[in-house]
Amino acid sequence: MPVQVGGDDVDVNDAEKAYTQLQRLADEQHRRSPDLTEGQAFSRAFTDPANAALAARAHKRPAATTHYQFPR
Repeated sequence: MPVQVGGDDVDVNDAEKAYTQLQRLADEQHRRSPDLTEGQAFSRAFTDPANAALAARAHKRPAATTHYQFPR
């Protein structure tokens, strides 16, 4: 029996929205410090502890599954 996820509380674009917000923060950082490259500005925005929740929403780290046995 397939399981369907839905409703108002489900947001499949949450990671995209979080990434867009991080990109805006990086653009702002780049304007304030033009000596930084765009990549450096994004890295600073992404690793800033103040943006930890936003970064966690933007990047879901892969996790090991326990559903399948580890190959021998």
